[in-house]
Amino acid sequence: MNICKSCGFEFEGKFCPECGTKYELARICKICGAEVKSRFCPECGAKYTENDDIATSIEDMLEDELSDVSLGAEETVIPVLGDDGDEDFASDASTPSEGLEFKEKKNYCILEWVGECEDTNIVIPYEHNGKPVKTIDDRAFIGCKFIKSVYIPSAVEKIGNWVFAGCHSLRHVNIPEGVISLGDNVFYECFSLTEIKIPDSVTYLGANSFENCLSLKSVSLGDGLRTLEEKSFIRCESLSNLTFGNGMISTGNLAFFGCKALTELVIPNSVTNIGNMCFEECTGLVSVKVGAGVKTIGYRAFSKCGKLTSVTMGESVTTIGPYTFRGCTSLKDLAVPDSVSVLGDGLFFGCRTLTKFSIPDLVTKLGPCLFGGCASLTEIVIPQSVKAIGEYVFSKSGIKTIYYCGDEEDWSLLSNFPASNSLNNITVYYYYEKRPKKLGRFWHYGKDGGIETW
Repeated sequence: MNICKSCGFEFEGKFCPECGTKYELARICKICGAEVKSRFCPECGAKYTENDDIATSIEDMLEDELSDVSLGAEETVIPVLGDDGDEDFASDASTPSEGLEFKEKKNYCILEWVGECEDTNIVIPYEHNGKPVKTIDDRAFIGCKFIKSVYIPSAVEKIGNWVFAGCHSLRHVNIPEGVISLGDNVFYECFSLTEIKIPDSVTYLGANSFENCLSLKSVSLGDGLRTLEEKSFIRCESLSNLTFGNGMISTGNLAFFGCKALTELVIPNSVTNIGNMCFEECTGLVSVKVGAGVKTIGYRAFSKCGKLTSVTMGESVTTIGPYTFRGCTSLKDLAVPDSVSVLGDGLFFGCRTLTKFSIPDLVTKLGPCLFGGCASLTEIVIPQSVKAIGEYVFSKSGIKTIYYCGDEEDWSLLSNFPASNSLNNITVYYYYEKRPKKLGRFWHYGKDGGIETW
């Protein structure tokens, strides 16, 4: 987007539609790369003539060029874009696209924007005027709906924000080894993109980077990524093949929200944190294996995954956020490790097919609405470690029997047990290892480990 220097109107193209002024890029100093708005460079003092010819010492320029000669090496082999023979691919990736506009720095170039290039298959050159193209600037190709494929050379290290956003016809793009950073919203709403492989060199993948890429089916994340920013792949509805890198530590909030085609999920052992709502509304998800290193599972992380039937998690998990499994209507059984001390608000709210659940022995609190709407859950064992029970814990559940691991006195001392948790229709049994000598409702574990009443 250009800003008219005469009237301030924002526009695309070469001429302002409001006043007709021709847009001209500022001059770039050939010595230091700074923007030159007058006859003298504000950074190095180089003097320029009206024809953009430098009027300072030629010896200084030669010294700079010789010191950077290694940066201008050309690639001898440029692979052909794509591998399936699609006619939409550039057939000769060694022929760079014409009309692209660049900004020259001292030792490298920035691809600034698409300029007058109208190629449907974009080939970005390795170098421009003898300097390697290291950066693709913010919004360089934003909204270019005619682009079908893009070849990015190995010289590129940074791909900015919103670079390919709104390129609705973009089907194929390569991210070469050597790229370090992919900006926010970089492929936002690239509706036709089907596959992406992030190389190991990438250490930053921006927020909303692939949001609403509706045709994206396969994603491979490199080992260099430590963190996924929020909404990285939100609503990639066709995503069915997801591979994490071995260096991943944290997945951001809403990172895979609404990825309906995911059916199986394996989170690597390197991950310690799963973000809030990370996999919410992944309605096709059936199986989840949480890696041994995960400590925190965020708020609503797997909420509304209606087909989820199997979840396994390691002993490192200490925190499971509120409503994590809310609305997982196919979940019948789940083992939570003993390392968890709090079962948060609405953790199983609406899990109407849940028939079996064991509260870990170290849990101290049952959050509000914990088993709300668990219509198939008919009984529950509550350990003596529990000291607080929140509101509506058993609301609209099928629980008719509670087996409490303490005696009557322990049960009466439970704090924060609001009146809304009415036990009118629930029978409570108290634990006695040996047959008690008094009348009442008592239970113990039988020889086979099952629950038996005295």
